[in-house]
Amino acid sequence: MVLVVSILLALGATGAAAGSLVTSAAPGLPAQVVEFTPDATREEGYPTTTWTADGPVDGTSQWRVVHGTGNAAELWLHATPDGRLYDFGGRYLNYSDDDGETWQSVRPLEPLVNGEGSVVMAPNGDVVGVTWDPYAGDRILTFKYTAATGTWEYAADPFHTPFWDRPGIDVIPGDFTSPTGEQVSYITLIKGFPHELWHYSYDGLHYPFTISRAVDDRTTTPISDWLDVEPDATLDWIQPLPVLGGMVTPLGGGRGLGGSMMFDGEDMRWHRFTMPEGAIPGGITQTDSRGRLHNVVRSGDDAVYRISTDGGRSWSGDLVLPGIRPGDMKANAAVGVAAVSGVDGTQDVLYKLDISTDVPTLTQRFEIGLGDDCRCSGIGFYGVQGGHRFDFHTVVILPDGRLAVSFMDSTTITSFPTLDLPVVAPALAVELPE
Repeated sequence: MVLVVSILLALGATGAAAGSLVTSAAPGLPAQVVEFTPDATREEGYPTTTWTADGPVDGTSQWRVVHGTGNAAELWLHATPDGRLYDFGGRYLNYSDDDGETWQSVRPLEPLVNGEGSVVMAPNGDVVGVTWDPYAGDRILTFKYTAATGTWEYAADPFHTPFWDRPGIDVIPGDFTSPTGEQVSYITLIKGFPHELWHYSYDGLHYPFTISRAVDDRTTTPISDWLDVEPDATLDWIQPLPVLGGMVTPLGGGRGLGGSMMFDGEDMRWHRFTMPEGAIPGGITQTDSRGRLHNVVRSGDDAVYRISTDGGRSWSGDLVLPGIRPGDMKANAAVGVAAVSGVDGTQDVLYKLDISTDVPTLTQRFEIGLGDDCRCSGIGFYGVQGGHRFDFHTVVILPDGRLAVSFMDSTTITSFPTLDLPVVAPALAVELPE
């Protein structure tokens, strides 16, 4: 029955039939919040170049390094305006209110074995997440923090296709009307790799609605438009992580850009998208609270960063970020800071930019970690290969302009959950106040 319903939804049956499955007022189960102790915590000094009026100055900056908040291959970081730092790289959603010194963990009532998830802030102060646990029967659980009530809930998602690797989650703000007639200020989208089906929710917890980019590409009217962004304070904080083809850049007004297609809240479907002049920005594109577009793209051994204030009609000059293959980028207009994380060979590199004006400028370059890990993609039996797998970077901007980022070197050892063996795995580095 679930398979039949999912197929119907994928073919466009997103109306009353889907709405009758669950309403946006359906309750979730209460999640438990417990104390969590990472595998290890330490402080390190990492090489830093700071650009001053007299030119670049080399020095050292201090970072708190935290082991074991994610899984053996990834972290998925997120930050909120009150300074809370999240990681949902592993089976549980962990958070810290003191720059990674102490931690809490949001968990279902039943234990998970070894999962991998994603988390993002939503409008109204809400937080939403999703995790996939293949070891406990290919299970998908969704999580939501409702700021209005201060409560955490979770729910099982029965609609996913099998083997839903590293699910991504995206938020699209706008004025939406659910099939039951309720007005909501945002929807959430989730997607598991390598499948092309997307599930969406009106309440951030239940996902009975399914859309297919392949089907919509053949059955909807293409859109040609500029990438105009509605200024919205939440856009500084709801920025997605660009992994596994699941990134949807929120534009406001119920629209989201996903590669060469646009999600349109008018009909809740994907549309093939083009710009009136020029190509769709490649690389990573984020939006900010001032309605600007931020774009970073690889250029040979370097990266280039640019800003558009008019929906892509024109751009600032390219700012070259030397020696980095970008993996993640965030831009926060209220803080006046952008961050680009990536790698130069095996060295994790992080750039901090000043975006208080419409022309970005470099402020700092950090070399995070020792840069001495092989990055040899230890897929399979971690007990033999010893880890060394780092699937993607993730970086966030804290409210005071400091950064937190994932990295890996020979010292970042954590315990693999299903084997209880030490492996080389990504860790978290939090920039400490000067």
